[in-house]
Amino acid sequence: MHGDTLIPLYTLIIFSILIMGMLLKTISIPYVVSYLFVGILLGPNGIGFVQDTLLLKQFEMVGLVFLLFFVGMEISLKELLKNWKIPIVGTFIQIAVTVGIIFLLGSFLDWKFIRVILIGFVISISSTAVVIKLLNESNQNNTHVGRNVIGVLLVQDIALIPMIIVLDLMQGQSMPIKDLVLQFVGGILMVILIIYLLRKKEIHLPFRSYFQGHKELQIFLALAICFGMVMGTELFRLSPFLGAFMAGIYVRTARETDWIHITLEPFFIFFVAIFFVSVGMMLDLNFVFENWGIILLLVSLVFILNTAVNTSVMRMLGEPWRESLLGGAMLAQVGEFSFVILSVGGQAGIVSEYTYQTILALITLTLMLSPAWIALFKKLIRIS
Repeated sequence: MHGDTLIPLYTLIIFSILIMGMLLKTISIPYVVSYLFVGILLGPNGIGFVQDTLLLKQFEMVGLVFLLFFVGMEISLKELLKNWKIPIVGTFIQIAVTVGIIFLLGSFLDWKFIRVILIGFVISISSTAVVIKLLNESNQNNTHVGRNVIGVLLVQDIALIPMIIVLDLMQGQSMPIKDLVLQFVGGILMVILIIYLLRKKEIHLPFRSYFQGHKELQIFLALAICFGMVMGTELFRLSPFLGAFMAGIYVRTARETDWIHITLEPFFIFFVAIFFVSVGMMLDLNFVFENWGIILLLVSLVFILNTAVNTSVMRMLGEPWRESLLGGAMLAQVGEFSFVILSVGGQAGIVSEYTYQTILALITLTLMLSPAWIALFKKLIRIS
């Protein structure tokens, strides 16, 4: 795509997001859904204005990095460990049960074990972007159920890294000794950083006095913290998403860093929007129309399965029924990081093109329908 086409492309995307967002906002649907709609509409399988999605795909990584960075800034390690039962134990049980159910289904359908694991991982991850957006809009992020849900989302996001490692190992991919050593050292450094942040009541950013009152320098300092940590984890052969997340936690622990959230929020909004637009462009509408029956059945089953599993786990760990049911409904959709796992499976040939498009449609539709699903359960348990 040549440079002279970039301005019309981004102008159309921006105006489309603006119009679609205004329309959907009137019926209380979050902006993430409007981004997906815009991608579907403009992409090669919609009206076809954008045929080459390579340029937009280059922004996907940046969008995911900002997403994890901002998630990290919302999390307090001390609070997470103080209320560890639901996020850590609950998430482990939830992922294991989901994979177990898919294993039973896969045994009946004669699926390969690695395919079972991949699909189980995909379904077990909920959407950080959609759920946190809905919690913020309904002022429930600081409620008991909101903290439980955010904790589960956090641990699910962290679990993405070992999930990808498991899939790589199951494919029989051997890793050079040098990379194994680097990963080991990087893992130790991450543990040391976490212990340091937990032990320190407060930390200070280096050279903070040089940046006070200089908005331009503050922007680049914030970007340096975020992308510097990303580069650091990549040097140690760890996931860049882990680096972005740890950078967010570091910023959260430091004093007087509210300006970082304010400074980087426009970047966050733009790149996350482009990420979801590019995801919408990957969806093959012809495939969805030809297989709408099986796709809607799968969407319904996934909503029911994830709600039932998450509700049961929270109830088993001592949460009241009403809060367990609402938490289960909030975690019912399949999340944006499932696209990452699906991409790993597609590139490795673990799933066929048919399965790839089916799961892609499943993820996209559950993200779109999630606000309505959560609203339904709020009405059922009479929570305004």
